[in-house]
Amino acid sequence: MKLPLCTRGRFSGIDFEKTMRIYNLCFWISDNYAYTYIPWSNDLAVARVYWSGEYEVYSDNCEESLIEKLKWTLGIYEDLFEFHELASRDPLLSVFAKLFKGWRLRSCDLWWSLLVAICQQNSSFKQGWRMLHKLVKVYEKEVYVENTPLLRPPTPLEVLKEPEKLKKAGLGYRAEIALRVAESIVNDIIKYEDVSKLSIEEAEKTLRRIKGIGSYTARLALMLSTRTYRLPPMDRWLKRIVSVVYSVSEREAEKYWAEKWGRWAGLASLAVTIVLDAEVLSRALERIKCGKVIPDPNVKPSPLNMNGFCKE
Repeated sequence: MKLPLCTRGRFSGIDFEKTMRIYNLCFWISDNYAYTYIPWSNDLAVARVYWSGEYEVYSDNCEESLIEKLKWTLGIYEDLFEFHELASRDPLLSVFAKLFKGWRLRSCDLWWSLLVAICQQNSSFKQGWRMLHKLVKVYEKEVYVENTPLLRPPTPLEVLKEPEKLKKAGLGYRAEIALRVAESIVNDIIKYEDVSKLSIEEAEKTLRRIKGIGSYTARLALMLSTRTYRLPPMDRWLKRIVSVVYSVSEREAEKYWAEKWGRWAGLASLAVTIVLDAEVLSRALERIKCGKVIPDPNVKPSPLNMNGFCKE
């Protein structure tokens, strides 16, 4: 499928390179631009966003709302002043607050956000994102942007038609969870339009009704798909780090973190993975001990250096 050019233009106000590079699939990243799929469009839509802020939008349906949806996807309207004020006084994120002030979380639709969260269940950063890269590759779905073939994520229906490919992508037990999510979306049991209208607590409960979706998975998915950060996704990795850095018990870590960061707790959780390159716990704790709490360009792959997944 070749997608025609709908429009081009230029945005400003954020750091487009960091926003587009961080936690993006390696084959969607180029030297001076990267691609992002625009969620909530009536038809498939993809944007090529340059580090300069210039952009091109491609879709079969050039609906007027595409530009606003792209702005939302990139967080251009999001005011993070309060978050950066809090981060500037934090032992883990003070340097991040200075160097990553222009970074914004890049949003995605509920289906992809749930796949991202499922692949991170009980796995390291590298394991989880290897699964996601393999998942997109094994389904071999692509669109053409101009004359360039671009892989795209499979839809829920495409996954249900070829469920065996989830195992080929290395999802293991997570494949069954992904299938249950796909069925729930195809059968309209969960819909973004409904979930987005709920309080974040009720939205979490709704997603957790799907067998295999726990608190961490639901919260991470909601953060990526709704830009709501108050409920932090807390795994063992982050709980241990919070316990060590702030001298609280691991049992109290989540409560402490939520109270410390308020409505920014989820965003702070994600920022910690960025500054520590999502390294394994032992290495992350060693870096904290040495005061190395800023991304290391020599660590590849990492949330900031996703290109490393294409060189493994």
